[in-house]
Amino acid sequence: MLLVFTAIASVAVCFHEAWADEAQAWLIARDLGIGGILHQMGYEGTPPLWHLLLWGLIRLHLPYVALGAVSLTLMAAGMYIWLRWSPLPAPARLLLPFTFYYQYQYAVVARSYALSTLLAFAAIALWRAKPVRMIPLGLVVALLVQTNMHGFMIAGGIACAVAWELIQEFRKRGISRNQGSPNQSSRNQASQSQAWQTGIAAVCVLVSAAVAKVLATPLPDCSFKAAVQLHKETASGSIGKGLDGLPKLAIALGLNMTWGIGLLLLFTIWAIAAKKRSFILPSIAALAVGSAAAYQMSGGKISFFANGAGVVLLILVLWWFVAVRRVVWALPFLFTVIAMGLVWSRPWHYGMALTAFLVSVWGAWPLAESSNWASPTRILAHALSVLLILQLPWTAKTVLDDVRGSYSGASATAEFLRPYVGSRPIYCTSFYGTGVQAYFDRNIFIDWPAAFWTWSTRRAAESTRIFYETPPNRAIIVVPTGGQANARFAKSELAREQLTKRHFVRRREFCGAQFWMGGVSEYECYEIYERQAR
Repeated sequence: MLLVFTAIASVAVCFHEAWADEAQAWLIARDLGIGGILHQMGYEGTPPLWHLLLWGLIRLHLPYVALGAVSLTLMAAGMYIWLRWSPLPAPARLLLPFTFYYQYQYAVVARSYALSTLLAFAAIALWRAKPVRMIPLGLVVALLVQTNMHGFMIAGGIACAVAWELIQEFRKRGISRNQGSPNQSSRNQASQSQAWQTGIAAVCVLVSAAVAKVLATPLPDCSFKAAVQLHKETASGSIGKGLDGLPKLAIALGLNMTWGIGLLLLFTIWAIAAKKRSFILPSIAALAVGSAAAYQMSGGKISFFANGAGVVLLILVLWWFVAVRRVVWALPFLFTVIAMGLVWSRPWHYGMALTAFLVSVWGAWPLAESSNWASPTRILAHALSVLLILQLPWTAKTVLDDVRGSYSGASATAEFLRPYVGSRPIYCTSFYGTGVQAYFDRNIFIDWPAAFWTWSTRRAAESTRIFYETPPNRAIIVVPTGGQANARFAKSELAREQLTKRHFVRRREFCGAQFWMGGVSEYECYEIYERQAR
């Protein structure tokens, strides 16, 4: 299975054209030293582990065209851990690598989320392996903290769950000591050794969390949404925002919050309630109250049924942890989903909710077969297998779309500009220019101070200054536009209006589409302007 997974992803990697944010991380790692990278994180809003990994690989002469191989290697390692040590039944375990986020979004598109998934799976596998090696576990969780906001939240959930279970274990040992069990001396020595290892692991995690918080805290002039990402809301509004993370998990699972899926969720709740009749009334009450509250807090902006289905999904997930008596292991899932509702997020982030969910289920999965747990584990395994099967057509279509189409217009733009680099002045007006810069070994835009983009409040105004000045006669102006859900709007009307006044016309245009779950999440285009011939 791992070979098939790797082969499919390898084909997609060969045809994939990197998006601007993939290039941005590469450029930061290429052009800055370690100190510069750490400082730049104040504009990126993320801990630096991904950038530091790229920094090391670039110094080992890894070329930009091999960037996709980095994410593929990390994801393949994560899938190996999943296939080798996951306790879930074979159907769910074998299907998971071929779902959209793991087979394509994180294995092919080079972002830090492949690193987060690998470390999250490694951490939970280390915890489940008995006896637990606390120092390696602490180091892996500490590294997970340094990947991104989602990894930070998953690591926090794992740390809290592990701490709770260790406290319970120490209490049991204390009771055993008081009862005077045999071989007490050797047990005391083992307990002291584990306590020291646990302390060292805890220090590693806490220090890593403090460092990540400092590095990812936005600088005063930072303008990046993903850095200045916490939405300030009222208390009730924050609850509503937290619920917004549930549809993101649902999407990652392959659920669309439509009436059909809503009925499926309701039916699943009913099936579980049939096993535990005492759960029927709480389920109905929570659904009604949660739906009404979510609708009210959203001000009607989010559909009633979507919030209701989200609450049903939350009840379903939390009930499973109650049923297996491991509620504390819901924390990685809860922390991540709530955070995804409270902060700025895009479709490529949603898969981290799936990773958090799998970590929580893995941590809570019964160590041994028991009739008490047979029903909830069987229900979850079968439901998850069905959802994973439903994702396979989306995965296949997305891989084919990337093989056949252009994920980004940056590569074609770079090839067009290459003959003019050094002989004509070239300007660029937005962050998406980083996608072009990565194909050159130096900064090619004369209005950029560096090849990478610094998300400063001053930078946006400086980059568009050329619209209001008189460009040199032989100038080439690259106007990238991205983040548009409709290709028709992935063009800059401001550029057209202002540059036309200065006798510049659009000569070429290169566009790309960010393929996502069998469709397109957003488009980007690179428009190239030159002075009109007279």
